[in-house]
Amino acid sequence: MVGTIFERTHLPLVKWFRAIELFLLPDGISALRLSQVIQVTYKTAWLMLHKIRHALGECDARELLSGDVKVTAISMRMIRRVIIRLLSLMPPRL
Repeated sequence: MVGTIFERTHLPLVKWFRAIELFLLPDGISALRLSQVIQVTYKTAWLMLHKIRHALGECDARELLSGDVKVTAISMRMIRRVIIRLLSLMPPRL
């Protein structure tokens, strides 16, 4: 998947999507816990979270919110939008 955070990854996309799902939890997830849950090394989990944060940061910079904003829960539609955006963004240059 050239031009996405998944470029040059050897991990199954299922692990990436699980990481995104866990990242989007209200309390988030640490790299250590993510490594245990999806069974990857700490270094891999840290890099995955770094790429996800970077990609979402680019989304946030493009779509600034204004006025009163209230966030109550994450819907499946929002999760799908995030995944689609992550698929379309360039991976960070590390």
